[in-house]
Amino acid sequence: MSTFQIALTNDRTEIVDGVDGYEQEGAMTTFFIRGSSRQVIDSWSVRVASYRTAEIQTIRRMTADATAAPAIVSAVDAPGLDDPGLADPVFDAPVLAS
Repeated sequence: MSTFQIALTNDRTEIVDGVDGYEQEGAMTTFFIRGSSRQVIDSWSVRVASYRTAEIQTIRRMTADATAAPAIVSAVDAPGLDDPGLADPVFDAPVLAS
C-alpha cells in the first residue's frame, strides 16, 4: 500500500494513504485498493477517493510506511474547512494513471 500527496489547483493539498494505486476514469482520477490477491486495478478493486483530473496539479507518491492505516483521506492546509457552514469535502479530484 502507498501514500499519495495530491496538490490541487485551489491551493489545497490532500493525502490519500493506504491505497494501491490510481488511474484516470473519464474526467476523474480515482485511488483504489486492489481486491484480495489481485495484481491489477479491476472491477474487484475498491474506490477510495476521486478528484477532478483538471483540478490536479501534481500527484506525488510518498515514502511507504509499513504501519500505515488503510484508506485514510485527509485535507492538509485546506482553507475554510473549520467553517461549520461548509459541507465536508467531496472527493471530486482527478485520477492519473500510475
